Amino acid sequence: MSDKLLSEVAEELNYNVNKCQLNTELRMCHFIAQVMHEVGGKFNLEENLNYNEMALISIFSHYGRTPSDAKDHAYNKATNKKADIEAIANHAYANRMGNGSVESGDGWKYRGRGILQLTGK
Repeated sequence: MSDKLLSEVAEELNYNVNKCQLNTELRMCHFIAQVMHEVGGKFNLEENLNYNEMALISIFSHYGRTPSDAKDHAYNKATNKKADIEAIANHAYANRMGNGSVESGDGWKYRGRGILQLTGK
């Protein structure tokens, strides 16, 4: 982890230590273990939506039902096409977790961020 990322994580933890009752070593250890389980070893404070076509189809139900959208929105290494990460978030999270339709932009607005990568309105 970079020093910048470590500083951002420490800042978020310090900000929420009382609110979330992370006030003992054991509670903090459990929280960090849960974080690592949720977001894995490639820890980041913002959801990585840079998916290829097959990953979109296998991860998100919208793209499983609409593979043409997966092709349109995914990155393609062979053609050097970048993923449309805003479209991915809007389609993947539309009409879920309190979010509105694709057109509302809620998927992008409420994409995974923070230590636990919470998504949804």
